[in-house]
Amino acid sequence: MTRRIARPIALVFGLLAAGASVALTACDDGIQPLIWPNVPDTVELYSLARTEYIDRPGAYTMLYQGPGTRQPIIPERLLGDPFAFDFAVSENEAGDFLLLPTGVFAESNAQAGILVDSTATFEGLERAPRDRYITDEPVVATTDVIYVIRSRQHPRSRCFYYGKMEILELDPAGIMTLRILANINCSDRSLVPNAPVEEEEDGEGAGGG
Repeated sequence: MTRRIARPIALVFGLLAAGASVALTACDDGIQPLIWPNVPDTVELYSLARTEYIDRPGAYTMLYQGPGTRQPIIPERLLGDPFAFDFAVSENEAGDFLLLPTGVFAESNAQAGILVDSTATFEGLERAPRDRYITDEPVVATTDVIYVIRSRQHPRSRCFYYGKMEILELDPAGIMTLRILANINCSDRSLVPNAPVEEEEDGEGAGGG
């Protein structure tokens, strides 16, 4: 389950030894919501079960701490907090891809979670549920469902961040391609971006004669 030690799932526990320091989040304080556009993040994550990918990102952080803070993570390079991510990617012995919320790792008490929605579409999913998230078990990854993701709780603001995710490709070489769209507002479960929609100009113009 780990790139550092490619052995059965039990060896995932206690894998990581280093993490990123956490800065104060840019939360919505209830005065004005932060504006976020409809721009999903498309990323490739590499299976932790494969030692050849030890220098490739195998995890992702959803915790919003300002522009550019949501990104793929190389767990082995974290310093300070060994669990500064919200989910990781691995495989089981049967060859299934797995999504691992941070709570899978025995030394983590993170509340990051994953919820599977087999009926929604990526565009049609408008609100994240309040509960029912899987927080401490692997979730089998497939391309025919939508996943709702809840971040770990921010240590200062106590915010959670919510997003939706779909898996675009599962490469047998151990690479997962996915896209994520996540709200940047503190504990706001809306999955509909609030950025103004630019109106298209009338191609024929308004004038005439």
